[in-house]
Order: sequence, then structure tokens, then C-alpha cells
Amino acid sequence: MRFWQRDRELRRLEAELRAARHEAPREFVSTLLGSEREPRWLRPRLRIGAAVALAALALAAIASAGGMGVIKEGTKAAVHVIKRTTHTSAPRHVLASAASSQYQKRCGGGNEVPCHITIFDASVREGNSGITLMTFTVSLDATPSTPVSVQYSTMNGTATGGAACGPGVDYITQSGTLVFPTGVASQTITVQVCGDTVPEGDETFYVNLCCQSPNATIYRMRATGTIVNDDH
Repeated sequence: MRFWQRDRELRRLEAELRAARHEAPREFVSTLLGSEREPRWLRPRLRIGAAVALAALALAAIASAGGMGVIKEGTKAAVHVIKRTTHTSAPRHVLASAASSQYQKRCGGGNEVPCHITIFDASVREGNSGITLMTFTVSLDATPSTPVSVQYSTMNGTATGGAACGPGVDYITQSGTLVFPTGVASQTITVQVCGDTVPEGDETFYVNLCCQSPNATIYRMRATGTIVNDDH
């Protein structure tokens, strides 16, 4: 039988199968599976036909056995799973976790490197009266495993310090000890700046660090405080 005649026969047998799906004609199945001598261009079509036929038989068997409810419930379950896996909820921000604490860089402990202490410059407008606060940030390069301490003191530059605001006093001198408790890597030092209405240029003073605890080293020991003139 030539291949185009056999193709016509396959179409006829497929029509019979769709009309009565209870059992596939043996002639149709044997024709599909015994097509080794067919031209190569026809083989993919036979494979697709076989797959369609087997799927049709499976559905027909399920339907005849009262399995439509199974198909319906299975479809519902699949849709439910898809909805659950593709559902997007509001993002949750994790502030801390055991993992982040484990891999956090630490310093100052028994088997850890010393903490490096750094103080940063600051500036503030002078103001015409009263007191304006200038804040210096002092930071460690990692989270301390034990408390860290360092002493600080102010020193005149072009600005003049004093015990209280008054004529010729630009800021109030200050000294003390800054302590970083365990787990705290940043602290601040606040200096009071005296306001006036005298026209003058910007003035500076310094905050020096010294005498740190044994578990730390000073990486930057001096910061510059700039009093910005706002009088004209």
C-alpha cells in the first residue's frame, strides 16, 4: 500500500475511533505501531497520532468508570497549588537574625582584633545668640564583643573655648570618657557653640582622642569642628 493511501486509511480509522471511543480498532493501532517502512517525513505524524489516540483512550476509560469527578477535583487542586505558589504578599523586613549575628564583623574580644576608633569632623552655624550644639560622631570599624572606651577633650584652633559663653568665648570646652557598650559601634560627642552678632570669619576648634581601652586602637585621633559665621 502506498503511503498516501495508508494516510487516507489512517484518517478513516481515526474517525471511527472518535465515533466509538470504548476500544481502539486493532487495525488502527497495528498500523500506527508497524510503520517502520514509512518515509521519514511521515513518522512524526504517526507519533503524534499515537499519542492523541492513547490520551483519548485514557480519558474515555476514566469517563466510562465515572472518573469525571476525579478529573474535576484534580483540576481544582492544581489551580489551588498554582495560586499558592504564585501569590505575592507584602515584603517583610528582617531587622536581625541568628545568621546576620553570626557573620557580623566583630572586634575587641579575646580572640578578635582590636577595634579601630575613628572620629569625624563636624560643622554648625554660629547663631546670633544662645547655644547651638555641634555633634561629632565617633565610630568603631566593627561591633565590639566587649566594652570599648576612649577619652576626649577639646582644643582651641582659631575659635576660643571657655567654661561658659561670654565675650570672646566661641564654644564651651569639654572633656570626658566615651564608652561603647558591647554591641554598640557608634557614639557621639556634643559641644556647645556660643552665638553672637559680631561679623567674623569661620572659626575652628578640635576634639582629640586618647587613652583608649586595651581592646582598641585609635585610627583617627583628631576631628575639626567648624563654626560657620552667619553675621554680615
